[in-house]
Amino acid sequence: MTNNEKKDYAWLLYQENTLTQKAIAERVGVTEKTITKWKEENKWESKKQGLYNSRESLLRDLYRLLENTRNNVLGEDGKGVANSKDGDAILKLSASISNLEKEANIGQIYEVCKGLVQHIQDIDLEKAKELIPYIDSFMQLKLR
Repeated sequence: MTNNEKKDYAWLLYQENTLTQKAIAERVGVTEKTITKWKEENKWESKKQGLYNSRESLLRDLYRLLENTRNNVLGEDGKGVANSKDGDAILKLSASISNLEKEANIGQIYEVCKGLVQHIQDIDLEKAKELIPYIDSFMQLKLR
């Protein structure tokens, strides 16, 4: 795994607030000092604040733009016809919305994995502990 991949994985672990920097360092394979350096250089605390709202905000904005474009095309009487420029805008907005709703980014994959581990932990703590190295390996694979 490259240094950038390790940094990306460390960031994912950091943003969850469930592990200490030492635990993150052990899971990623770097020193605790490296995690502290990455945290400061990349402003992880600031990034963490806006992380969860960004995708939802973007989707909300895209839906609003799509609705506004549609309303402009239809006009007040609801019988308007789209010209090529409006049609192109509607297609592009629709495609962007579709991509955002379908694609799973690394953060979402991590969230699902985390939820699975928490669920298994409630049932069988030892099995959850066994699963964590597999989750780590899977996440490293996805970061490539």
